[in-house]
Amino acid sequence: MKSKQQYDDKVVTRGILREELKCYATKEDVREILDDKLKDYPTKEDFLQFRSDIFSKFDQVIGQYAQIQEDKIFIEHDIRQLKKTDADHENRIKELEKQAHN
Repeated sequence: MKSKQQYDDKVVTRGILREELKCYATKEDVREILDDKLKDYPTKEDFLQFRSDIFSKFDQVIGQYAQIQEDKIFIEHDIRQLKKTDADHENRIKELEKQAHN
């Protein structure tokens, strides 16, 4: 262990300590740097708004998909009816042609 005399010539005062610590960042310096860096990042409110926008768009897409499915059902029904009518017309035309040839 060092004696007290060996430390006497190295007494540390507040002034010396402040001078030595000047080159290190203070709490305020760190906060300022972080604030500058973090200002470019989205906030919690930004994320919540983004989430809300995404869900709104998703609801629109789902609504459009449901409408397309409903339209598809009607179109398929119309196609079946047209095929049935077409087949009926074909049969009637054939019958009329048979009658015309006889």
